[in-house]
Amino acid sequence: MYIFISNQMYTTQFKMTPFIILGLILQVLAAADSVNDCLETKNLTASTSSWQLIQSPGYFSKYVKNMSCSWLIYAGDPNYSLQVDWQRVDIEYSLGCYKDFVQIYRGFDRSGELLDHRCGQSSINVNNIGRYAYIYFHTDNTIEREGFSLKYKSTNSGSKICTATTSYTSHPYSWQTITSPYYPDNYLDSLSCNWLITTDDALEIVKLKVLDTEMENSTDCSKDVVHVYDGGTPRSPKLGSWCGSDTPEFISTGRKMYITFITNDKAHFRGFKAKFISEQKGVNCSGVTKLTAYPSIQYLTTPNYPHFYASNLSCSWLINSGSRSGKLYLDVRDSDIEYSIGCMKDYAELYLGTDRKADIFSRWCGGTRRKFYTYHASLFIHFHSDASLTGRGFQLSYYMGSPSAACRDKTLLVANRHGWKEFNSPFYPTVYEGNLSCWWILTAANEFDIVELQVLDFEVEDSPGCVYDSVKVFDGGNVNSPSLDRWCGVKHPSFISTGQKLMVQFETDDSYDYKGFKMRYIARDVSFLCGPGKYLKAELEERKYLVSPNLISPLYSTVKCEWQITTKNADELVKLEVAFSSLDNSTNCDDNYIAVYDGATTNAKLLGKKCGNQTLTFVSSSWSVYVVLQLKKSNRSNALLATFYSEKKEAQCKDIDNRISFSDQKNYISSPEFPRIYRSMRSCSWLLTTSKNQVIRLEIMYADFPQESQCMSNAYLAVYDGNSRRDGLLGVVCGNEPKTYISTGQQMMVLLKGHTNLTGRFLAAYYSERKAEECIGSSQLTAQRHTKNYLHTPSFPTPFKKNSKKSSHCAWVIASDGPDVVKLSIIYSKLSKKEDCSEESISVYDGDLVPNRFLGMSCGEAKPSYTSTGKKLMVIFSSKSSNGSHGFLGSYYSVPNTNSPSQDRLVAMSSAIGYIHPPNFPQPYQSSMSRSWSIRSKNADENVVLEVAFSDIYLSSGCETDSVSVYDGPTEYDVLLGKWCGDDQPKFVTSNRDMLVVFHTNSTAEHTGFLASYHTELQSSRFKHPNHIWLCIALLILIILVGCFLLGRYLFRKYGHHQWSGKGNKGTESMGSRMDIYDHASTSVSMKSLLETF
Repeated sequence: MYIFISNQMYTTQFKMTPFIILGLILQVLAAADSVNDCLETKNLTASTSSWQLIQSPGYFSKYVKNMSCSWLIYAGDPNYSLQVDWQRVDIEYSLGCYKDFVQIYRGFDRSGELLDHRCGQSSINVNNIGRYAYIYFHTDNTIEREGFSLKYKSTNSGSKICTATTSYTSHPYSWQTITSPYYPDNYLDSLSCNWLITTDDALEIVKLKVLDTEMENSTDCSKDVVHVYDGGTPRSPKLGSWCGSDTPEFISTGRKMYITFITNDKAHFRGFKAKFISEQKGVNCSGVTKLTAYPSIQYLTTPNYPHFYASNLSCSWLINSGSRSGKLYLDVRDSDIEYSIGCMKDYAELYLGTDRKADIFSRWCGGTRRKFYTYHASLFIHFHSDASLTGRGFQLSYYMGSPSAACRDKTLLVANRHGWKEFNSPFYPTVYEGNLSCWWILTAANEFDIVELQVLDFEVEDSPGCVYDSVKVFDGGNVNSPSLDRWCGVKHPSFISTGQKLMVQFETDDSYDYKGFKMRYIARDVSFLCGPGKYLKAELEERKYLVSPNLISPLYSTVKCEWQITTKNADELVKLEVAFSSLDNSTNCDDNYIAVYDGATTNAKLLGKKCGNQTLTFVSSSWSVYVVLQLKKSNRSNALLATFYSEKKEAQCKDIDNRISFSDQKNYISSPEFPRIYRSMRSCSWLLTTSKNQVIRLEIMYADFPQESQCMSNAYLAVYDGNSRRDGLLGVVCGNEPKTYISTGQQMMVLLKGHTNLTGRFLAAYYSERKAEECIGSSQLTAQRHTKNYLHTPSFPTPFKKNSKKSSHCAWVIASDGPDVVKLSIIYSKLSKKEDCSEESISVYDGDLVPNRFLGMSCGEAKPSYTSTGKKLMVIFSSKSSNGSHGFLGSYYSVPNTNSPSQDRLVAMSSAIGYIHPPNFPQPYQSSMSRSWSIRSKNADENVVLEVAFSDIYLSSGCETDSVSVYDGPTEYDVLLGKWCGDDQPKFVTSNRDMLVVFHTNSTAEHTGFLASYHTELQSSRFKHPNHIWLCIALLILIILVGCFLLGRYLFRKYGHHQWSGKGNKGTESMGSRMDIYDHASTSVSMKSLLETF
């Protein structure tokens, strides 16, 4: 195959090699890539420091036929504008550039203002485009050329203007001029320019006359607009606004006038030109003042308003609608006219025509606010005052409305992520019309985004059931979509769609007495519902929270949140605690669940996947966990709140098998790294084994665990009468009381239950002793709600025999592991039977002491049951019989206390976090409810800290309806630390060890309530500020210096210049310390001193 390449200079013939063929193939592939590059619009952000480059696909060679490419450039800051510098343009030329061309639009797409349309060869620059530029490149199916290359950047030319208020001084002898920036050239987008005009004489006023206007037009001037205020700030009363092509006039009532010019980021026009002058401030009026009504609001006042008008006035105003058709609206915003019956003294009159000969429409006096509208082309207003009392007069606004244009079609609005947009009811903030039916469809630009809608201002006629005027929001783009809410009055709700669209409907009857509403909307990535972000940092000693989105709003019916939580340091672990869960329970947890992975992705080992109401804890094995929360068709009933933090890796423990062969030698076991507190979720166990006919005695010498109310649900030490947890439970060590346990056989198992929340430490001694046939003292037993445990006479079921002639007594104290009560059932009994049970008996007491209330006595084969009224039950077996009986067998467990008070008593600790919330949380709480929590720190030198993690309480003035009150003590007579409602999340710290939290409700509104955590801190911790420490150190040094000075002065006076010295021992005897533990008493003293050292 041969290729001929020819031009005017030469002709070449060469044979096509495989390399040439490969080059052609690559060129075809490059052309295909160029087409792929243009499948969607490329979003770019300009830099302020350097130029960036855009080139047509295939630049330097040839572009492809039948191609359409687009680029959207953002300036990056509202005060910046884009500048484009063409480097080279080589595009097929055609008359009108209708074949191949490149275009630049101001805005987001081709619906914006066309700034540049070119083809052929040129390189003219384009400046001050605005915040957004849309570049569109199109080719047909004919000639292919090189293409184009341009560079762009963001400039602050827009920020150099309107950075501060421009001040002018007006004079009565000459007109002065103000214009919009760049007038008569087009102004920029996103401007906010301000002018302040002040008269040179305090008795003069400002008159402003608009000469020329070309601005973006809108019915209610909600796009580009100029506002005029009757004073020196934008907070002064508004004289009026204008936009489009209006040319109104304004007169201030005082010596200052403030003007604001605001533009959006859409179309750009010529702007405006106005002139101003000073006039003498008058208190009288004469003749007729002629005014023209525009779609923008203008204001009219009586002379000297808002000060008192003069006597014997006769003022008239004629308002014409000009060439515009529609309704002429008039709103009396303020009225203070001397009142009289029939308004015979001072009054204002309104005529439907050009003078007082026309039909009178209204006559008023006093302070009544009135609103009018008419289709007449003219309104005549007349004000009269007599020679007696006067008032402030009146202020009214007027404007033209076009009912044919109001709500004619559904308004389609596009929501973007980069900023809020606003819309409002027709003629807002003036009164809306009657018989309106308006629709707005809000659509997220990205089909996977959702729409958030917030109500900024709302005043719609209120009525039961909103039967007159109302606003309705749909979760979708049509009336068949689910309705989110329908309301009227003055509510300010917020909404979030579940899909890409929201629709707002506004309907009115034939009245028009209210100003309507103003709302704003924005597009959101669905992931924003899941909180501050996907990637979170766990901190040491700082708890952070994960909240299911449906706790914030019940509208999030389907959402999936994913979080990656990492530690700052590699030697730390992530600890995630589910503080509250009410997810739907299912066999496989398919719909609503939380899954935690031991790593940075879902490919890591699954630590657990849970649903239901389990409040579990997950601990990573390294520096990261990955959390997935799935909610499908959920509501507030399916809620979850979790807390996470990091902690240092701790030493772990392993099972130890100790075999004891000597009965006269004590051995010791302790929690790992004792006396340090054991902090781990892993459990440790010890299996103690002795020889035949021996039992094991275990003496708990030191213990530091949570109190009984929280013990079994957190960390504890359990002792079992055998070699596994399936054997009988001898007792559970809670709190810090020393206890003793004796096995009935050769083996005893000691289990240290680990937990991420509340942990502890212990030291115990154990040894073996000969097995006894009778019991001495009392055993401590723990009752659990869903587990039956058993107690029986020694040697059961073999006959019980005494080793002495004395009577034998066995005692058991059974305590529940929480607020429950204890239930005891005798399931087998074969004791000596006498009428008075004097030989052998089982006695039961309601408490842990004999003097407590006696519940009953049994003997023989009786099988009674007993239930305590509190947390403890005492059982005493007494035997005087010399003949052995088979004894008895009883079962015990805990049951809920049905008579529990409405106040919970809780114990707070520094090493653990507890939680409180109203009953049925997160379901709505009940009305007329009062619930309280009394929290006491475990140690007297610690304060109680309460932190609110979530709050949804009915908001009222002063929190008078529903509220949570926190007191600095155990009663409501103590100092009130604070009170909250709504969505506040305060923090409270007591000055002592007691805190009372009271939740009171009275409203009927549906709200979830609150979730708060509590713990303790040392009382000295409130003075941890470094300034306090240095101040104390400086004060101590000063005291030492003063003391040394006084001592030296005393010694010098007493001894003069003679030397003096003290005599001491010739040597020093060093003292060693040893810890020999022979018995319980000596060990307790030694361990106390050891613990104080730590």
